[in-house]
Amino acid sequence: MEKAVLLIVVLLAFSDQIIAQKSPEPDSLYQEIIQKYKLEFEKIDRDNRSLTDSVGALRALEFEELYNKYPESESGKKGLVVAFKSWLNVDSLGIMGVYINNISPNSDLWGDLIPWYNFALMNSGAEPDTFYNYLKSILKTESVKNSNNLSYIFSELGSLEMIINSDTLEARKYFEKVIEINTDSFEVEAAKRDLYDLNKLQIGNQLPSFRAKDVVGNVIDTQDFEGKYILIEFWATWCGPCIPEIPYLKKAYDDFGYREDFKIIGVSLDTDRMQLKEFLEENEIKWTQIMDEGGSGKWSGKLGTLFAVGNGIPKTFLIDKEGKIIATELRKERLNEILSQHLE
Repeated sequence: MEKAVLLIVVLLAFSDQIIAQKSPEPDSLYQEIIQKYKLEFEKIDRDNRSLTDSVGALRALEFEELYNKYPESESGKKGLVVAFKSWLNVDSLGIMGVYINNISPNSDLWGDLIPWYNFALMNSGAEPDTFYNYLKSILKTESVKNSNNLSYIFSELGSLEMIINSDTLEARKYFEKVIEINTDSFEVEAAKRDLYDLNKLQIGNQLPSFRAKDVVGNVIDTQDFEGKYILIEFWATWCGPCIPEIPYLKKAYDDFGYREDFKIIGVSLDTDRMQLKEFLEENEIKWTQIMDEGGSGKWSGKLGTLFAVGNGIPKTFLIDKEGKIIATELRKERLNEILSQHLE
């Protein structure tokens, strides 16, 4: 009897060992999914957006399953980040919200996911106060100890204070908190830049001077702005939040573009000139456009650097006839309300 029991124990241990050997580790599963979809993407036309999104959605599903099976593993967490990136293009804001709300803002994973959730909100056309209210609620209901995540929250709230409320004082407080935390992170550098932005580009200051060529070769020089109201908008064809602003800019152009003392200048962060020109033609955008060049990437053009655009567009500046900044962050209906106040 004892021998039989011992034999059963040995067999069970052996079978467990076999199962363990056959069960792939999360690291190998992660690599398998990466390689599988690398091959899938190579097979398809990457210009076919719907097909690319479909393959991306399938990849996201497998990475989501990997995370749900191994939520504490680094590969499972990396998989969920990849899934979030894929979900940007397949209208999966709801499922992203479920994960964001169930992952602690004190975890590094929350910090890796939250920027992608923010991008998804912007791409969905959600108002900026949606993310603003979410971050404020996090500070009220959670004791956030993760310094990197706290830096991100304060940095975003500072930027959103400018966009939603045009409140430079409150924005400054948030940016100063980021610097106080001093995580040596991207947010610290961004906060320093934003504080510089507030000082240099705040309402009442003189417009920084520049000289550039528009997309058809005409020279645009700030010296020629004297006696005119100038609306400058930084944007890009690939920027989700920028596209919904186009109808409001068109209305501004239709209402005031005929005036000799008013001019709209778009500064595009696109890097493909032909693609930009095609977009302008297809969308009947008639006002002056400059493609920001001179940098090493889409955020580092000469004008974007001069105007401290950082990684936040659309960004607008309204300049008066004396060359002073009189309004910023003009979105949607507010754009035409402010223009009417000054031009009618």
